[in-house]
Amino acid sequence: MPDPKYYEKHKGRLNNSKKIIVVEGEDDASLVSWILKNDCNADPADVGIIDVGGTANFSPGLSILFKSPGITAGTATHLLILFDADDDPTLTYGRIKAVTTKHGLKLPPLGDTGSFSNDLYGGIFSFPDSINSGDLESFCLATVKDSELEKLAANFFTQAKSLLDKKGGSMNGSQHKRIAQAYLSGCTGDLVRGAGLGFSRGHFDSSDPMVKKLSDFIKKSLEI
Repeated sequence: MPDPKYYEKHKGRLNNSKKIIVVEGEDDASLVSWILKNDCNADPADVGIIDVGGTANFSPGLSILFKSPGITAGTATHLLILFDADDDPTLTYGRIKAVTTKHGLKLPPLGDTGSFSNDLYGGIFSFPDSINSGDLESFCLATVKDSELEKLAANFFTQAKSLLDKKGGSMNGSQHKRIAQAYLSGCTGDLVRGAGLGFSRGHFDSSDPMVKKLSDFIKKSLEI
């Protein structure tokens, strides 16, 4: 579970924190709350995480947020948006930009920081690195790339897909999510279903440069 100091599921999309981070789901919140606590030393009284419940809900989720008192009354001073690039990060970025424009706000370039308005500063970042296709899972897997367990998980996926192809079947969804699940099934302790939760429990390498890059971006976006 995400750190409750930064994330409370029952608050939904209406969060009155001064510094708001919007993510796709609870698993993303697990990773981000770990970084806020351990790398950023962020004050929970100032920073709150909102999850919109999936990529498809980004537009309606942001519309609700932009109508909330935190934005309309100027309580919020900083906003950071994090989302999965999937096959093409520009698609979700374009949908987000349409929402910000509708509400009279600007949107910084992808992977950069800037002003949403005169009173609201922040940034926008797509997993894994605001450049390539991918998702939270590919971000986490990159931190353990070429480790013995990661190689085993990737090999399992390749063989399983080959077997399915021979039978005329197909796999839907992200291959990274499948590899991450295979990887996590080989980790110590209780079975973990999400890569973000697995990250928060130490199953990925938090000292990897990719993590530092994200941590630095969060600090820059929220000015902490």
